[in-house]
Amino acid sequence: MQKPILSIVIAVYNSASKAGNVIVDCLDSIFCQNIEEETLEVVCVNDGSTDNTLEVLENYQKEHKNVVVISQENGGGFAAKNTGIDHVQGSYLWMINSDDCIKNGSLAAIIEVLQKEKPDLIKVPLMHIPEDKFQMEKVFSQQTFSFRVNDGSLNPPSDDVTSIMRTDIIHSQNIRFIPNTHYHSDRLFGVQYFLRVDPTLIFLSNETVYLRRQRSVSETGKVKTSLQARNRYVSDSVLMAEEYSQIIQNKKIENPQLFDFIQSQRWFFTEVAIVSIPSSDFDKDEVFGRLERCGAYPYPFLMENVKKAPGMKNKILVFFKCFFRFKPIYNIFYSVQKRKNK
Repeated sequence: MQKPILSIVIAVYNSASKAGNVIVDCLDSIFCQNIEEETLEVVCVNDGSTDNTLEVLENYQKEHKNVVVISQENGGGFAAKNTGIDHVQGSYLWMINSDDCIKNGSLAAIIEVLQKEKPDLIKVPLMHIPEDKFQMEKVFSQQTFSFRVNDGSLNPPSDDVTSIMRTDIIHSQNIRFIPNTHYHSDRLFGVQYFLRVDPTLIFLSNETVYLRRQRSVSETGKVKTSLQARNRYVSDSVLMAEEYSQIIQNKKIENPQLFDFIQSQRWFFTEVAIVSIPSSDFDKDEVFGRLERCGAYPYPFLMENVKKAPGMKNKILVFFKCFFRFKPIYNIFYSVQKRKNK
């Protein structure tokens, strides 16, 4: 049996009951494309769905010999993606979320680049489309795609779905999503992979390939309304600060741009964590203790962050947040926010 060139992993949870049966849209956007089925493998991980998602997936499996369906108890999206990673057979791996679609014509172009160029990484642009404006007609419309070699500039992945990666690197280096997390692990996964690639073997798409269905209430949006979500957000942010600190301590990062990027991620998640503490159930001293032990706190005053902030209001806000590196100033903020949240 021919080894597939590309494996697509889709973690699926109750996607058949979402508006419009989004998993059907996602899979149709893959199977509408004019490619040989032998070149592609689609691994669908049913993460304990309670609707008829499994039935939908099994129907596709009957119609397409390159569909693999795996069912497991609900463990969250990142755990389901790890299961998919463990089962893929393709030389390359691409994560696609069950809510989203890829444009018609993109797969043939991607597989051609994978076959001819043997890249370490292909990065594809992502477009956010509000749910009520998502049109499948534009997904199915045949388009032409082209790719270029990276010019050497730093383009670290900010989302796992925008990266097409070598499976052998992922397996040999045991790169996985952190289980039992709900936020940020996709970005860390991309960075961990990016550390292992040859910058001269990165290819970029010249056109938008990936279409993200932007829901009215996203996972990040739930942080504002749900205490449980805020607790998870703080917990995952602290964990990310620790993980990026460990990368800096354990790896020799020769590219200064990449080192600065990883440092900035560490400081970013440190700030996100401490700013979110007053609206969560977390103990302030416990969080600060973890951040101090891993070297993520205190963080430096970064004037470039102030300059990069959009608009004067945000610049002022970022400027004052920089002073949270001093605990007495942060404690004033913490006390005020705690009173507001009572």
